[in-house]
Amino acid sequence: MPGLALLILITVALGFEFINGFHDTANAIAVSIHTGALSAGRAVALAAVMNLLGAFASENVARTISGELISAAIDEYTIIAALISAIIWNLFTWYLGMPASSSHALIGALIGASVVFTGSTDAVLWKNLVLKVVLPLFLCPPAGFAAGALASLFIKKENRIMQIVASAFVAFSHGENDAQKTMGIITLALAGRGILCDNDSIPPVIKIVCALAIAAGTSIGGFRIIDTMGKGLVRLEKTTGLAAQLSSAFVIQAASAAGIPASTTQIVTASIMGAGRKQRQKTAKPVFVLLFWLMTMPVCAFSAGVIMAAIRYI
Repeated sequence: MPGLALLILITVALGFEFINGFHDTANAIAVSIHTGALSAGRAVALAAVMNLLGAFASENVARTISGELISAAIDEYTIIAALISAIIWNLFTWYLGMPASSSHALIGALIGASVVFTGSTDAVLWKNLVLKVVLPLFLCPPAGFAAGALASLFIKKENRIMQIVASAFVAFSHGENDAQKTMGIITLALAGRGILCDNDSIPPVIKIVCALAIAAGTSIGGFRIIDTMGKGLVRLEKTTGLAAQLSSAFVIQAASAAGIPASTTQIVTASIMGAGRKQRQKTAKPVFVLLFWLMTMPVCAFSAGVIMAAIRYI
């Protein structure tokens, strides 16, 4: 029943988007909460609204996901396998309080499921994958760290209003980059069914439901990861917190403009560590965070391949 498979895919995709919302809430609000600029409730509400607005900002990242990473025609079950793998990883890392990348989880899972479905590595557009995913995996965190360190040299005064504005900017940037990934996944499925052409604009209804899903997830607030990012990496002060937020938002904006499905989690985490480099916590958490960053894509690719193989067997 192809129609049922498509309906299941869209439901699972929106579930992923919802989980992405509370998994990555910390990107925007951890700093504001732990420096006292905003209460937890107000910070979560602000992030939810700005994530919603950011989801409508552009289509660049969605087009990368839907048409520039996978060359072969894949069916709905392949995408469902990828989404299930990414959801499991997100829930696992959320439980551990690890700020892992939802973006790389989804992309890695999509690659693994597609290779198993087609039986060939030719299903993947490797050049595009390297340029738009693998290189940013290694370049965006250093860019975030450098931007955070540079911003901290110039921001010397506390400014609560600016910190709130910066939180809103990060949340908007997160919505602009992360919400588009699920838009791209749904568009990929609709194009595979011939409902959409590759060069069609994303229908407004897809933008709306994805924006609402990520905003709803954000409204819950992923406090396990908020604690890790707010106080588990460096001892944040108001000035370093503001530097981290502004710098990470600008790096995410640059990635979105280039159509790069960047890890907003990695960028924000690196910006926090760059801005607060002189107040590092004596903890092993940064090492574990780096380990999870490197593990995300291969682990999700493997698990999605296993799930896809199980679906085919059934």
